[in-house]
Amino acid sequence: MTIISQERREAILKKIISPDINIAGLAREEGISSSTLYTWKQRYLCSMDKGMTGNYNNSSKLASESKFLAVVETASLSESECNDYCRAKGIYPEQLKEWKKSCMQANSPLNTPTASNKEIKQYKNQIRSLEKELKYKEKALSETAALLVLRKKLSALWGGGSEEGSHL
Repeated sequence: MTIISQERREAILKKIISPDINIAGLAREEGISSSTLYTWKQRYLCSMDKGMTGNYNNSSKLASESKFLAVVETASLSESECNDYCRAKGIYPEQLKEWKKSCMQANSPLNTPTASNKEIKQYKNQIRSLEKELKYKEKALSETAALLVLRKKLSALWGGGSEEGSHL
């Protein structure tokens, strides 16, 4: 991964934002992947957009206020108008649907434990008990292995093929 200086990045960004630029050609020219250039362009356009302010790396990490604003602004729009809005803001309609779902869930009671939280707790307890049992069984197995080794050594000391040593 190469590190690009801020000055070079800004110079490239100036080229990217012009409407008649071919980003794939610019990527080849600069030796930077086109996906990186598209990301830079999207970050820049989102930071310039007044409705989508905030410190974020891409549209999936927008500030919660911006997400809420986008949900409110698109609440009364038709699907095609919503798609146009998303295209203009540089976001995906699926992201908008997820944000709307999150906004709806924000009003649900937060303090009541959900079934999934209870299940998670039960699974954690079950894991702890199984790990404890596993440690116990590993210890017993190692003791048994040590006894078998000692039995073989004892058999070897007492004459190798004696019946007493083979029945222990």
